Amino acid sequence: MSKTNEIIKLKELLDMGAISKEEYDIQKRELLNRTEKPKSKVFKVIGIIAISFVGLIIVLGIIGSLTSNDKEKNSSQQIEQSSEKEPENPDFANPMPIEISGKMDKDILGFPLVSFNIKNTTDKDILAMQFYFVPQNVYGETVDSMMINNKLEYTDCITVGTSQSINFQIIDNDVKFGTAYLYSIYYSDKTEWGNKNASKDDIMKYAYKINIK
Repeated sequence: MSKTNEIIKLKELLDMGAISKEEYDIQKRELLNRTEKPKSKVFKVIGIIAISFVGLIIVLGIIGSLTSNDKEKNSSQQIEQSSEKEPENPDFANPMPIEISGKMDKDILGFPLVSFNIKNTTDKDILAMQFYFVPQNVYGETVDSMMINNKLEYTDCITVGTSQSINFQIIDNDVKFGTAYLYSIYYSDKTEWGNKNASKDDIMKYAYKINIK
């Protein structure tokens, strides 16, 4: 029975004279007090929920802060790692000073020719150039033959502003294309781009790469 119905019933008993006014007031007060308890419980539950929600927000904030710190730490570590990369070889630090292209050709006997077209765009004459050539067969496999000299040297002068075509004969018909590495340009003022004494590893890593097809 609801509190309203109980109070109505008490009022009926009072009107009938079954209970006194004092008994009516006491029982009515007890009814009202009893109905206030659930409200206090509700407020208590709401308070607990609110505190839990605030706590959850704080925890999420701490987690977010830690995650952000981890990301910043990882980012700074990546920057440090990139700054610790192996320094470039100073012999090859300057950009390629000339215009050069290469192609695979054939001589009148049908032997392969490695041909280069060179334009001296510098302000000094070129006295010598050195290449390292890696020949390949039709399958793209490196051709290793005693008939092939991998180091190619050109020692005729290429004057300032002029162009020159140079050819190197390859005595092996298995060679169809390859890769040339220009690793030394020697000038008339006795300066050099690259290093004529560079190791094979340095040539492969730092020299100017020219695809020969």
